[in-house]
Amino acid sequence: VNVPKEKPQTDEKLRIKMTRLMDDGTQTLGVMDVMDTEGNHLYYLATVELPWRGNKNNVSCIPTDLFRVKSHENQKYSKCFWLIGNSQGGYKFNQLMGNGYTRGAVLIHRAPIAPGWLMGCIGPGPKFNTKQKNAIGNPKGIGTHYLEPSKQESFNSRGKLVDTLWGEGSFLMDISNLNNVTTDQLPKKFSDSKVQKFLEGKNLR
Repeated sequence: VNVPKEKPQTDEKLRIKMTRLMDDGTQTLGVMDVMDTEGNHLYYLATVELPWRGNKNNVSCIPTDLFRVKSHENQKYSKCFWLIGNSQGGYKFNQLMGNGYTRGAVLIHRAPIAPGWLMGCIGPGPKFNTKQKNAIGNPKGIGTHYLEPSKQESFNSRGKLVDTLWGEGSFLMDISNLNNVTTDQLPKKFSDSKVQKFLEGKNLR
């Protein structure tokens, strides 16, 4: 497969706005707003990441920031997306910086839950897995039921992103926190009224 070449950074459009909603110490759940080249909303996806652990390699989600993202393919995940630079790191290639740490090899790929599936990457899905609760009473990642069909649903959601954005070669993604709080101030419960208000009308529950 010929991977589309990345664009010059000046030509890249903001195509994903990702809002982190909650972090319970096991996972971070959020929402991707996928947009067209004019910034118009196309669709929402639920997202799962590791919890915030100071941006440490392999155990933490990445910092909130503006990221460059490029089309990518590897043997394990087939077509996916690679976060290749961030504002805090001066957009140096594959050096995502924040909180004194530098990260690399962060992808958007299939992942129904965070533990055991993610090492800093982002997993997309069609909705939050509200049928299964963990000890804290929060959804277990994304999809309708872990492991199946949520594993396949995450694979399909990655495919939806590929259909929309793969041909772009590269684009921008903005990651922010709900109501722009600091990451350690994010709600710990999915049932939090601020989380539920944000999700109204998005068909992700």
